[in-house]
Amino acid sequence: RRANNEVRTALLKSLGNAFGLSGMSEADGKVTFSREFMESLEKILGRDVLKSDDFKLNADGSVTSGRPLTQRRITAILDKAVIIGKSDFDVDVYRTKLDAIKKDLGIAGLSEKDLKKAIEKQPGLEMFVHAEKALDLLKNGLFMARQVPGDFPGETKIVYGPKGIPEDHSIIRNDPAYQFNRECGDDTTGMNKFQFRDPATGEYKELAGTADFSNKVLWHALGGEFIHLERASFREKESDDIEPLKKYISQTVQLFAQKMVDVYFDAKEAGKLPEFLEHLKEPGACMEEKGLQLANFQARIAPKVEGQAPSRAEAAELERIANIAAGENAPPPKSEDLLYGVIDALNQSDAKFNNSEDWNDFSALAREKLIGKTAQIVTPKEGKNGIYSFEPVMKDGKPVIRPLTAEDIDTIGRACLHNISNI
Repeated sequence: RRANNEVRTALLKSLGNAFGLSGMSEADGKVTFSREFMESLEKILGRDVLKSDDFKLNADGSVTSGRPLTQRRITAILDKAVIIGKSDFDVDVYRTKLDAIKKDLGIAGLSEKDLKKAIEKQPGLEMFVHAEKALDLLKNGLFMARQVPGDFPGETKIVYGPKGIPEDHSIIRNDPAYQFNRECGDDTTGMNKFQFRDPATGEYKELAGTADFSNKVLWHALGGEFIHLERASFREKESDDIEPLKKYISQTVQLFAQKMVDVYFDAKEAGKLPEFLEHLKEPGACMEEKGLQLANFQARIAPKVEGQAPSRAEAAELERIANIAAGENAPPPKSEDLLYGVIDALNQSDAKFNNSEDWNDFSALAREKLIGKTAQIVTPKEGKNGIYSFEPVMKDGKPVIRPLTAEDIDTIGRACLHNISNI
């Protein structure tokens, strides 16, 4: 009985610390809980998960039940705590939270056909599917390099992933042969620097360019989400290390997935869930913008959700990732990338856009979103294969960077739509 009471006490103490509850005190090695503490905890977890009466508090607030907690009950309590609790980002924890959201929305376990029907009935639900793919990419597709002690005193070595293996198995990585020669100081002239993993074969191939990787791999891995890779501190022709690009992808994807989960629960607690689901119908064009808009939505409802307002540090990081404040070293986005992002977003939002090759169907909405946004200005040039390339407009030997006009948007957008329709 004493051991059972110690376990129950330890559980209540841990939950109280996790949720920041008052009404718990400890003196002379004895932990006690107020009636208000138990009522608050029961309200948070739900009486179906935690019944405060089962703990049978004594007059001084100590646990006197004496009965053991079953594994089923402990698991139910901890699972619920994980779902609704605030914690540092962890892929597995957020996957558990997202699974609970999918059950809440009635889309858990649906076949691909039924899921498509549910999304057609309620646009915006696909964002939770994209969040799931984002978490999967973080767990299984991107492994950041980290330095650990080497095999001999004073030495260090580079390893990847949670298992600390010496070889990088990310969907994009440094070419091992190039990296080996570079580290050894050998000649690397003419060697391929970077590789991407072909999703069809699982084999690594030469990375011809970030746009190629974005279109062939990243877009599909994220369920149709676009990331502005040009905003990373990485230039494929000048850079010798892929890690800055991987870090940018990882941060962007994490913030999107994390906000999708956190804001859902905040909105539900604030009674703003219908408003949040409406927001997801037009969540933003690129993943960077989606992350920022999610944070903005969270900030709007934060006063009604005690303690959930994003910190200044978090807001600054979101702004940096989203490239709103671009950073001193980050170039402005290329105008064709902005247009591709808007076209992709409209294609996802309404089937009528998917079936259209007429720019007039897109023009008004594209102008609404992009007029006045600063970007690198380009001129579309039609190639022999009928596909447009985009040449930067130059002045005094430098790329022209200025706010987009309606004429820019229509000229560049028409070429982007042509490419999408003919590739």
